Amino acid sequence: MMGQTGGRGDGRVRGGVTIVDVARRAGVSVSTVSRVMNGRPDVSERTRRQVMEAAAALGYVMRDAARNLASSTQLVAILVQDFADEWMARVLRGVGSEIERWGYMAALFTVGSSRERRARSVEWLAGWGEAAGMLAVLPADGGLLEGAVGRLPVAIVDDGTAGLEVPRVLCPDREGGYRGTKHLLELGHCRIGFLMGIPEMNAARERLAGYRRALAESGVPEGPVVAGDFTRESGRAAGRELLAGEMPTAVFASSDHMALGLIEAVREAGVRVPEDLSVVGYDGLPVAAENRLTTVDPLLHEIGSEAVKLLAEQIQAERPLPAKRVEIPPRLVVRETTAPPGRGEP
Repeated sequence: MMGQTGGRGDGRVRGGVTIVDVARRAGVSVSTVSRVMNGRPDVSERTRRQVMEAAAALGYVMRDAARNLASSTQLVAILVQDFADEWMARVLRGVGSEIERWGYMAALFTVGSSRERRARSVEWLAGWGEAAGMLAVLPADGGLLEGAVGRLPVAIVDDGTAGLEVPRVLCPDREGGYRGTKHLLELGHCRIGFLMGIPEMNAARERLAGYRRALAESGVPEGPVVAGDFTRESGRAAGRELLAGEMPTAVFASSDHMALGLIEAVREAGVRVPEDLSVVGYDGLPVAAENRLTTVDPLLHEIGSEAVKLLAEQIQAERPLPAKRVEIPPRLVVRETTAPPGRGEP
């Protein structure tokens, strides 16, 4: 899916020479070449001369039709796996508000779940010639941007596992797991269980690592760890599994949906929350607020906004900038599902 498009006005040219080739030869960013070709005033005279000399040496000629499309508004390509996803939608709201503030237009592309298709999409967009920059919201697959690096300004929102030297905003899930568990420890809980998301996902593993780190620092043994898939139903199933054994006094769930499913299951069995069992969720969703659930909010709106700022810096720079790495710490939101242990005892 693609939103409204608006070109930078550079286009493809005879002989196969592109704006990317000119940028490489001039030693500047693609967006700087675009500004020079479109007569923008925000370029130094030295850089303008450098770009024009590179274009002349390569035989780059801008299409008249493309020039007619040029305007003061630049287009940014936004890549997501699934914009209907609740997590992704919250990041995109932050992206959208910041994009508007910078005066850019956005084209939204869904790149699918197949890794091969995502790689093809990135390669095509990198050579499209109409985008001033590319922002990829691919939490577990930032490495796919390798085909775009050096061809246009790029920024990513990911989990930090990709080894690319590009501007990125990280989702510090390990810190979130640590803060949620630390809250339960500070309340006095010593038997704390953990509901894990899909084990193959790095976010799930990182939240578990944060939980274990907090326990280790406090000298508290690990409680029961039950795997799920981030859904409410898997939380209900985990609740039934915990009820069949020795119940902990607190549980940290890897998602708000899992936490709410857990609460439903234990309450059906007569367990009171938070009097008998404290529960912490993860994601900071509106449904958590509606149910007064204590949760770890990863501040996805802020993550999206910060990613656009990093990309805008790259677009406006006359030369490639060093890759920044930004972490936005998650926030613990304490509500009514956590309390000190023993409140349910007579």
